[in-house]
Amino acid sequence: MEKTKKFSFKYYKFFGFLSKVAAKALFPLKVVGDRKIDKPALILTNHVSFFDFMFVAAAFYPQPFNIVVAEKMANSKKNAFYINKMGCITRAQFTSDAVSIMRMKRDMQAGASIMICPEGRITANEVTGYIPPSTAKLVKWLKCDVIFVKISGAFAANPSWDVNRRERLPITVDVSKRLTAEQVAKMDNSAVMEAISASLFNNDFDYLEKIGYDKKRKNGAVGLERLLYRCPVCGKEFKTVTEGNEITCKHCKKSFRLTPRGKLVGAGEEFDRVDKWFETQRAAVRKEISEKDFSLTEKVRFFTLKESGYGYEAAGEGTISFNAEGTRVCGTLNGNAIDEFMPAESLPVVSYGPGRFLDFYIQKPVRLVPENVGACTKLGLIVEELHKTKTKL
Repeated sequence: MEKTKKFSFKYYKFFGFLSKVAAKALFPLKVVGDRKIDKPALILTNHVSFFDFMFVAAAFYPQPFNIVVAEKMANSKKNAFYINKMGCITRAQFTSDAVSIMRMKRDMQAGASIMICPEGRITANEVTGYIPPSTAKLVKWLKCDVIFVKISGAFAANPSWDVNRRERLPITVDVSKRLTAEQVAKMDNSAVMEAISASLFNNDFDYLEKIGYDKKRKNGAVGLERLLYRCPVCGKEFKTVTEGNEITCKHCKKSFRLTPRGKLVGAGEEFDRVDKWFETQRAAVRKEISEKDFSLTEKVRFFTLKESGYGYEAAGEGTISFNAEGTRVCGTLNGNAIDEFMPAESLPVVSYGPGRFLDFYIQKPVRLVPENVGACTKLGLIVEELHKTKTKL
């Protein structure tokens, strides 16, 4: 399908209305704060689900706004129609893209606000993740008002470890925090970043505790082993299995029951919630990469976006390897040998689906599926911790 080169106000009215209606029909939705947009603004939101556009539309429709989306989303059968018809701004994840930035400026001059999820990926563990410092530079360059949108509850309704789950869980869309263009002009990049990080930070497990959510699920833990791959009791990796609301380590036989609020009954206090367990894995990765002569290699298959049609197609195979200096992807891609090294200091994060894939940009978007798909979460954490170690974050 040919992509629209400019924002379509006509199609926005159609898709925006449908999205607002759908959001309110699918979820008990509450919007907090002033919904009025006086002039085109930059709308920054945390990235928690594939429904984020619906939630923002529920807050601001019929006031027009365009969306910056990942290039791969425009090649998704579920999303391509509205993305292309509405003229959404597409860009490759975690890359500099002057063309998309100029599109933002042009669309704002035409009267539309711009919605961006600066994390660039859906959070894996229900907690707001890394936001690149370049976001502050963009805010300063656009010289416009900034509206912060914090979405709470949406990740828990559609978690990364079970993408097929759609739960009618209460969603809160908080639009109460803003910066005027005049305020931004007086702030340095560091102050802008602090405002962005503080305004968008969300932990859905804290949110579930706050609202006292207690709706029982039949299979709440199914798929959780994709995210929680390392037993916090015995330390064995890729031995966790799930059934119903239980997650169990096959090695030490320790079992935990997941509650509707993300609590793990039977666990020690230091890992008695999904996000806390996840952080024990991060700590283990940090320790592993600090060891002398650290290295790790995994076999992978490559997939690239189809040039015609939707989705991905097989494009080769190879390896992904790590050492203290960074990440290397080698193999055969579309019949050509590749050997791509990405220094740790320039690769802060990678988009990954727990137990499914990792997405990189190697001249173009490339999806890697490890032979051990259960390793996806660990490999994503390695990328993050290598960057932190190298840059002393």
